[in-house]
Amino acid sequence: MASGGELMSTPFTITAPVIGHFDAKGTRHQNLCVEHASGCFRASGPGEALRIRRAIMSEGACTDIRLSVGAVEAVRDLALTQEIQIDLPWSSYVIAPGAVYDGNRFLVLPQAYCPEPPTDGMGADGPILVVDIPRLTADTGYRIDLASNVLTTPFVGIFDPLTGKGALIELEIYGAWGVSGFELITLPGESVVLRLHLPVMRRRRYKFCDWSDVEEKGLSMEAGDEFETTLRVHSVTAGGIPDFISELNRKAFDARDRGEGKWHQGLAAHLREAGELVEAKFDKHNWNETKGVYQNTPLRQKNPTHLLQTGWAGGGMVAVAMLRSRSAERRSRARRMLDVICAEALSPSGHFFDYLLPDGTWGGFSSKWPGRRPYLFMRRTLECTRDVIKAMQLLRERGEPVPESWQSAARRSLEAIVKTTERHGQLGYLVDPANGHVLLGASTCGGFALEALVRGHAWFEDARYLETATRLARFYRERYLLAGYTCGGVADALMSVDSESNYGLLSGLVHLHEATQDPEHLAWAVEAAELFQTWVLLYDAVLPQGTPLQRLGIQPRGAVFANIQNQHGAPGIFVFSGHELAILAERTGDERWRILLREIVACIPQMVVREGQSDVWGDLPPGSSSERLMTMDGLEPAGCTAQIDTFSQVVLVSANELPPEVLS
Repeated sequence: MASGGELMSTPFTITAPVIGHFDAKGTRHQNLCVEHASGCFRASGPGEALRIRRAIMSEGACTDIRLSVGAVEAVRDLALTQEIQIDLPWSSYVIAPGAVYDGNRFLVLPQAYCPEPPTDGMGADGPILVVDIPRLTADTGYRIDLASNVLTTPFVGIFDPLTGKGALIELEIYGAWGVSGFELITLPGESVVLRLHLPVMRRRRYKFCDWSDVEEKGLSMEAGDEFETTLRVHSVTAGGIPDFISELNRKAFDARDRGEGKWHQGLAAHLREAGELVEAKFDKHNWNETKGVYQNTPLRQKNPTHLLQTGWAGGGMVAVAMLRSRSAERRSRARRMLDVICAEALSPSGHFFDYLLPDGTWGGFSSKWPGRRPYLFMRRTLECTRDVIKAMQLLRERGEPVPESWQSAARRSLEAIVKTTERHGQLGYLVDPANGHVLLGASTCGGFALEALVRGHAWFEDARYLETATRLARFYRERYLLAGYTCGGVADALMSVDSESNYGLLSGLVHLHEATQDPEHLAWAVEAAELFQTWVLLYDAVLPQGTPLQRLGIQPRGAVFANIQNQHGAPGIFVFSGHELAILAERTGDERWRILLREIVACIPQMVVREGQSDVWGDLPPGSSSERLMTMDGLEPAGCTAQIDTFSQVVLVSANELPPEVLS
C-alpha cells in the first residue's frame, strides 16, 4: 500500500498519523507515528499502547484512507490525528456545510449577543460584517477547529474556481471514539490542510458570539479494544462554485441511509395535530384584544421590547396562516390584524416598520438600541409586503371582498421596493424609514422581495414589478449564489451566512420562474436549492443518552441549521412551508427536492410542546415550539434545547400550504 495517492488532477499527500496525549499538568504532547511495515505504525511514549494500521485504496476519482486502531494495553486520554495536504491554493473556496462558507472570510466586528449593526460610514456595497466566529483569516492563524457534528452532512469541500479543481473529504462523525473533529488550515502560499481528529480535541470552543477554553476528554480504550474509520477523498472538477456544491450534495445524498422515521408515517395527521395545538396556544396566550393582533411575545411576558414583528416570525405570516384556519373566529382575528398592519405600519418611505412597540407606536429595527439613527431591517418589510398580497389573493380565491386599505398598503410598499431598487440596484440590509435609502448593504435580504414583486405583478398588472424582480434576481444570483453563500437574512446575527436568506432567494426565484417561464430563472432556482440543501441535516444525528431531546424521542434528520453565528438546528425552514421545493421537483423532475422537503416537514411537529412534557419544556404551554434542536455543542449542549417559544407558527404554514402528495 502506498502512503500517498492522486485524485485525478488534484494531487494530495497523506502524512503519517499523529498521537496526542496530555500529561498530569494538562499539557498536550504529540508523538509522530513512524511507518513500520505494511501500513503499520509505531510511536514512542504513550502511543506505544496503540496499534495503528492504515490501508489506502484508490478507484477512479475516489481514495479511501482506512484506519484500524487497536489497544495493546489500556490507554487513557489519547487522540489520533490523520492529516491530508491537498494541492489546492490556500485562497480556495472552503465549505463545511452548516458551519463554514468560503472559509467564513468576512470582516469581523467582535460583539456579544445580540450584535448591533453599524450604519455610520457604511453603504449599499457593504461590507459583510460578522462577529468573532471560526474563520480562515489571518487573525485566527488561517485555522478552523470544529467538532464534526457541527456539519449538516459529513463532507468538507475545497474548490479552486480558477482551475475548476476540487476535493470533497468525507468523514465519519460518530464512532467508538465518540465525536470526531476536523481542522482546516489555509496558510498563504501553501496547500490546504485538513486534519481528522479522533476524538475531537479542541483547545478553544466557539459558542454564540464568544470563545472559551475547553477541556475535552481524549480516547480511552481497554486492552483488546479496536475500531475502524474511513476517510474518503473524492476528486471533483466543476464549472464553478454552484456546480461544485451540487456535486457535494449529490454525493452526500447518495451516501446516506434512506430510512424513514416514525414521523414520516401519517405526516399530514402529525402536522394537523400540531397545528391545532399551535392555533389554540395563539388564541390563549398571544391574542391581544386591545391592539387587535396576535402578538409575537406571549401576553404573560413582562416588559416586552415589542408586541409584534411585521415580518420574520411575525404579523403578516401569522395572519395568512390564521386566514386558512378552520375557525371562523381566528379568520376574523386575522383580518382585523391585517387591518391594523395596513392602516398603521407603513413608514414614511413606504416600507413597513419592523415592530409594534408596547406603547402602541411603530418603530424600526433600531428600536432595540434607543438613541440610534432610525433604520429598518429590510427582510421584515419585504416579508410583510408578500404576506399582505398573499392574504389578498386568498380572499379573492374565496370570493370574499378585499379591503381597499390592504391594496393601498401593498401598492405603497411595492412602490417603495421599486424606488429603492432604482436608486441602489439592490435592497440592502438596513434602510432609512424616512426615504428608503440603503444604509448598510452587502446582504441577500433583497431576495425576499422577489415573491412579493411577482405576486404584486399578478395583482396590479404592473410590468415594473416583474422587471424589478428580474433585475434583483440577476443581482443576487451574480453577487451571492455564484460566490457560494447568501447572507444577512437574520437580524440577530449581523450579516452572517445563513439558511433563511438562502431560502428567501430560492422561493423568490421559483415564483419568478412560474411567472416568466424563463429557463434561466429555473436554473438559478436550482442553484439556490443546491446551496440550501447544505443547511439541512441529512443524517441521523446522535443525541446523547438521557438528554432532554433524546428522552422525547426526537429524530433530528431534516432540521435546518440557522446560520454560521448561532449554530443550531431548527424544526422547519423558519417562516417558509417549503412548498417551493415541491414545485422545483415538479419542474425539474428531480425527486431529491421532494424527499428533502418531506424530511424537513417531518422534523417540525416533533418540537411542538405537548401536555406532560414539563420535565423538558418547563412552563411553556402546549402548542409552543422551540427553535433550538441542538445536535452539536452550541447554544446548549448536544441533545438539549431552550425553553423558549419562537416560530411555532411555521407549523401552521406547513400544514395549510403543502400539497397533499408531499404529506401522503
